[in-house]
Amino acid sequence: MNAKSKFGVYVLPWGSEPASLDQITKFAKLAEECGFDSIQIPTHLTLPEVHFFKEFPNKNMLDSFIMAGAIASVTKRIKIGVNASILPALHPFMWAKFVSTLDVLTNGRAIFAGTVGWWKDDFQIPGVDIHKRGQITEEELKAINSLFTDETVDFKGRFYQFQASLEPKPVQKPRPVTWISGGSDRRSIARAARFADYFCTASPPIQNAKQIATILSEETQKARTATKLAVFHFVGITTEQEAVKNEIVPIFNKMAGQAYLHPPSEVSVSDYIMNNSIAGLPQDCIDRINDFQEIGTSYFLTDFYYHGLKSIEYGMKQMELFGDKVLSKL
Repeated sequence: MNAKSKFGVYVLPWGSEPASLDQITKFAKLAEECGFDSIQIPTHLTLPEVHFFKEFPNKNMLDSFIMAGAIASVTKRIKIGVNASILPALHPFMWAKFVSTLDVLTNGRAIFAGTVGWWKDDFQIPGVDIHKRGQITEEELKAINSLFTDETVDFKGRFYQFQASLEPKPVQKPRPVTWISGGSDRRSIARAARFADYFCTASPPIQNAKQIATILSEETQKARTATKLAVFHFVGITTEQEAVKNEIVPIFNKMAGQAYLHPPSEVSVSDYIMNNSIAGLPQDCIDRINDFQEIGTSYFLTDFYYHGLKSIEYGMKQMELFGDKVLSKL
């Protein structure tokens, strides 16, 4: 087992039930106690009206940076990130200001994580052309990096033109740890190789992850960087074999065919889950982590309450069991 592998965990600004400040801070403190390297918060401007989100009775969408500040106030070690920030939705100075402030207030624990985005409201509300989101994201990343490192920025791009100085600068030098999330297309991976420390891809089957790792290696060689592969996974863990069939497979089955899991038609959902996801008995989870590490995965970003299909309390129980039976054994 590669001792340098790290694990992060999602805490959600949405869910089938509204989350309270007390629940969010308890989750964060437990994640720190369990030994996770980071706690990360996904973000949208509104709750997407697609997939199983349509079934949620709760439509609340909390602000991820407000949540990050609350988490910072009750933790001491764990890193904190908003993953993934929809970069075209805000001016680059605003993103830089948010991340730098978080980094200063946490004494260097901020993660800057961006993506091009996909949900229509994230573009319609701020008045951004969704068809230009890739070009805008490239320009945002250049501007944000300049703001992090240069005393004064005189930026002249296609979408943004401004003069500014960012104060305070981040504690981390030359900039906070940076993630870029995307799919399996080479363009997204190449962007991460140029700008990020990690490229994060969501719920890939092991064969897809292997292909992504190969492309990432090629692109980092071109860019002369050392960007590492991170994978996002839903995690389901139990100590009872019967519960794998009766509890874990049904929840993964609900996600199958949605935006997150795509088992081939000739493969059963249960077989697909056990072969490609971090799910099952503790040893099953450890075996799958080893499989992903063998193809070059350096970071595992986990979701224990399935994008809000389950409650945050359920997620805390799963996270604690995973910490005890898996993280402690790696």
